[in-house]
Amino acid sequence: MLEVVTQAPELGIETERERVEGLARKAIATHVLPALGAEGRDFELALPAYGKSSLVYLVDVDGGSSFVLRVEPSWRRYPAFRRRRNATLFWTRHELPTPRLLYQGLSPATRLKTGLFLLAEQKIEGINLIDQAQHRGGYSALGRTLARVHGVRRSWHHGALFRPELGSYAAHFQRRNQARLRQLEREGALTSEAQGKLGRWFEQFEPALRSVKSFNLIHHRCSESDVMVDVEGKAWMLGPYGAGFGLFETDLVRAEVYICRDDPEKVGRLQQAYFGSFHPECFRLHERVAPAFRAELHLAHACRGVTERTQELESLQRIANV
Repeated sequence: MLEVVTQAPELGIETERERVEGLARKAIATHVLPALGAEGRDFELALPAYGKSSLVYLVDVDGGSSFVLRVEPSWRRYPAFRRRRNATLFWTRHELPTPRLLYQGLSPATRLKTGLFLLAEQKIEGINLIDQAQHRGGYSALGRTLARVHGVRRSWHHGALFRPELGSYAAHFQRRNQARLRQLEREGALTSEAQGKLGRWFEQFEPALRSVKSFNLIHHRCSESDVMVDVEGKAWMLGPYGAGFGLFETDLVRAEVYICRDDPEKVGRLQQAYFGSFHPECFRLHERVAPAFRAELHLAHACRGVTERTQELESLQRIANV
């Protein structure tokens, strides 16, 4: 009986993946290829090697261009899928290095005919950055690309791209991290003394954060599955749907942790290219606030689950020297 209960969810997930893939194959043949001028051509479908998802496919067309197909079967998640499209259009309007849209199938009629909402995007011919171990230039390319993205600024709000947050950025930063510390105290992961010390440590960064007068466009995720380096050595940011406005440190710290894996040489190449392309005052701000953003990353991880909580809290307390 226990064996049956354990296996049933896996069988259900696999069946749903097969169903969605079948719908995607039909939609490619009936909607996407005709729109791209490749009607009737053979094609192959595969899941990406990184960021693997049953809702994203790599499509190689016989005698034609390849593309990435994103699908969404749920009416309930349609608004988020539409925001994904709008974010991509925002980035391409600013001529930022992200794949452009080739086909949009977001109408209710498309969903009724195919069972899916559809977005086809340009496929970047290159390799993922974490496969660039022997080509150190990829980390410099990422630094230049991030500097270009962060050069898009907005002074009147921060927060998600189409859901702005008003008020002090420093206050928002403090509120969300103090709330996380209180959560960990309630769950018994931190003593009240440690929670208080960490809270006071975060507060020391408030003056520097209050000095920020304009906000950078940020990718926000900036993980290893979000960066491709093309054949010319240019870095591209994939999936900008979680983008918003905030402080450049959010992306820079995530790139150092998730992509460079805190390797000093890789981080050095990234920072040299980044600050060489950016304003000098940003490096001074980086020196003042980077520990807070690095600590916030570990704090957020510790709040999301208990599997690696001890390791994340040890990293947090090591950074804060608490």
